[in-house]
Amino acid sequence: GIWILVSVFVFSSCKSKNTEKPPVDYMSPAWADYMHQFPGGNPGATPETVNEAFRIARQHNAAGLAFYRDGKDAQAIAAYENALRQFASGETYYNYGNSLANLNKLENAAQAYEIALKLKYERPELAFYNAACAYSRLGDIDKAVKYIAYAINRGYNAFEFMKTDPDL
Repeated sequence: GIWILVSVFVFSSCKSKNTEKPPVDYMSPAWADYMHQFPGGNPGATPETVNEAFRIARQHNAAGLAFYRDGKDAQAIAAYENALRQFASGETYYNYGNSLANLNKLENAAQAYEIALKLKYERPELAFYNAACAYSRLGDIDKAVKYIAYAINRGYNAFEFMKTDPDL
């Protein structure tokens, strides 16, 4: 009886999440994972503070999208970063990548798309496609081809658009 309890305790201790907050680095998959696991950046958050972090993140993401649609990508990036400081989601990272790409910050854009995929962005075919475009613009044809293949394998089928997309 007691040995079962001890072994369960030891096993669960080994499997615990790392709760040490990494420094803020939007391009760090480790930081993004932490902010995804611990909304608001607080491992001991209450349900109320988690919900507040989600609300604030959604609000900043929506503001970022409005700036993006108005062609104000620098302001969109600032809004997305405010969202990411509350909760790192695949959607926000995807949107962040789009604005980074528009400002020719292509390495960061590609990284943002890759983080969006790690955070289970709901439209992976779009993240793969846009990563391919970023790599193509960077001149990394091998990665561009690899990501186009991933996009197509995940259901991307806008083949006529691909033929004329200047990013490819």
